[in-house]
Amino acid sequence: MISEEKKLQILRLFQYDESIKEIVRHTGIARNTVRKVIRNVKPKKVGRPRALSDRTVRQIKHHIIASVKRGKRVTSSTIKNDYNLAASRPTIRRTLSANGASYNSVEKILPLKHSHKVGRLSFALRHLELETDFETWIFTDEKRFSLDGPDSFGSYGVGEARLQRIKHQQSGGGVMVFGAICSNGKMMIKVVPNQLRMKF
Repeated sequence: MISEEKKLQILRLFQYDESIKEIVRHTGIARNTVRKVIRNVKPKKVGRPRALSDRTVRQIKHHIIASVKRGKRVTSSTIKNDYNLAASRPTIRRTLSANGASYNSVEKILPLKHSHKVGRLSFALRHLELETDFETWIFTDEKRFSLDGPDSFGSYGVGEARLQRIKHQQSGGGVMVFGAICSNGKMMIKVVPNQLRMKF
């Protein structure tokens, strides 16, 4: 049975990262006794130190929330550059994933007002009530292919802080494809190149 003073000495040496062998040498107490004293103490961390500290992770999460509120895209590359981190991008991604952040494609939102939605609904209801003969109608649609990059991109988000944006429309050069379907089953297609708008 060792005294409380000896127990405190063992725990103090252990907290200063001394090994069990060094503690035995300093105190002269048997190895098994030293092990029993420190058994309930949280074991020392082994291996390399983490690339991102808890403080840095908290700062990055606040940065993600603030950037998303401003409508700014956040990726592992922008985080690495903004904070000048030595950690690799896969390490940043793994750390963010383990701390509640996730990378998702940004949701596209059409800028429809309430009046637009009411107008579309009333249009559909009116023609349903009138039993419109659609054989005299021609249905058309169009698809634009952009030459200035993809319409979709992704960003990190935390909790409810998710980046959203208006759908990409008419902001650069591209090709517009027009199509029309008639009641007799014939379909017409026309391809029109959009004019490139260049800035110098």
